[in-house]
Amino acid sequence: MIIPDEILNFTYKDMYYGFAECYGNLVVDDNFVMIEYFVKDSIIGVLKSNIKRVKINYSEIINTEIKKKFYKRYFLIIRIKSLRNLIELPFIDENAELKIKINKSSLLTAEAISSFINYRIAENNLSKIDNNY
Repeated sequence: MIIPDEILNFTYKDMYYGFAECYGNLVVDDNFVMIEYFVKDSIIGVLKSNIKRVKINYSEIINTEIKKKFYKRYFLIIRIKSLRNLIELPFIDENAELKIKINKSSLLTAEAISSFINYRIAENNLSKIDNNY
């Protein structure tokens, strides 16, 4: 399968009770998913965090899916096996799920990225089975 070369941009507007916003992008590679993001205050817009990068290996991901919520909101949901390396992400929930809000214009990119991640997970599982036999 061909690696999607698009970058999925995302924004969270209501972080920390509306006092901060998070801007970032998600990129897939052959070996991992990389999330780059920074947090900025929403009141003045001057205070910004440094750009943070998190790499998630495909072996740490359970699956991905795109869900449609109310009012035509779409989310890319990535289920993670362990919170060990991802606990500092501001948009991870208590169920070890990354919920990335998607604009309708980025929906095709998100679907391509989601299917590629699921494909790589299946490849990793098949290689584990082959190594056992």
